[in-house]
Amino acid sequence: MARRYWNINLEEMMEAGIHFGHGTRKWNPRMAPYISAKHKGIHITNLTKTARFLSEACDLVFDAASRGKQFLIVGTKNKAADSVARAAIRARCHYVNKKWLGGMLTNWSTTETRLQKFRDLRTEQKTGRLNRLPKRDAAMLKRQLSRLQTYLGGIKYMTGVPDIVIIVDQQEEYTALRECLTLGIPTICLIDTNCDPDLTDISIPANDDAIASIRLILNKLVFAICSALIAVRNPQTIPTAGQNFFEYVLEFIRDVSKTQIGEEYGPWCEELIMNPLISAASVIAAGLAVGLASIGPGVGQGTAAGQAVEGIARQPEAEGKIRGTLLLSLAFMEALTIYGLVVALALLFANPFV
Repeated sequence: MARRYWNINLEEMMEAGIHFGHGTRKWNPRMAPYISAKHKGIHITNLTKTARFLSEACDLVFDAASRGKQFLIVGTKNKAADSVARAAIRARCHYVNKKWLGGMLTNWSTTETRLQKFRDLRTEQKTGRLNRLPKRDAAMLKRQLSRLQTYLGGIKYMTGVPDIVIIVDQQEEYTALRECLTLGIPTICLIDTNCDPDLTDISIPANDDAIASIRLILNKLVFAICSALIAVRNPQTIPTAGQNFFEYVLEFIRDVSKTQIGEEYGPWCEELIMNPLISAASVIAAGLAVGLASIGPGVGQGTAAGQAVEGIARQPEAEGKIRGTLLLSLAFMEALTIYGLVVALALLFANPFV
């Protein structure tokens, strides 16, 4: 396996807090070779070794991605969930970021049955069949679809056991790690000072609690995977910058619909990703509609207010007529902004072409 340069900077790693470990009372003696010092009751990880193992992990995923291998990223704790999802979407990998269901890999036949059920329910929802069922049955199936989306949404396109599994927290994802060991799947794992480095194929000593630390490690691994896909020059698997951007936008809209608006509005966001090109164009058009509808009336209102003040200064006796005309004009300008907002909402949530 050829070694490559991945621009791993020790200063950047220190800023992300990768070197901070757990308290000296909560540690695994097998991590002693990776600990450089103690400071105020916590262990300090040796960043030189972290950089070396991270570089080896990047080399491994680069070679595996060049051969078309499939990756699974696992990180279910709240701090890592968003970073795991974004990293996996960027690298076109599968991911689990909510809850690891026992037997997801070792009992793959059952998982495959659940995935098929998930796909069938999604198809029924998109075609409108669920709405034609009795309300009780439709509500039950929608709740089932919501649960499947939560736990299996990141692996809905996975057709078999992955070739390499990237684990964010060894302690939190111990069940997933044991399944990988049982099946002989190579693993890359972030290990803190309370972990066992002998359980994984490549252990990256790092702080597995800090969001910045997790994001930095995942970004390096994802960059290696994307570099391999570009090197292979397969147009079907090479992610472009625009595709990555729109994936982030659509993922953000989906998260907002679930956490801020409500899960019952989730189908809106699902409809948005049926056709990525139309969805991307809709997002751009919605932004332009709101922007132009705000800039134009803003400039017009400023000009009208300036002319009104000048007119009142010249003819104070006509102040009442000028003020009435000004307020009417401002109301019409505000209406243009509202029309732009309506157009943007229609493009996002009622687009007939999606």
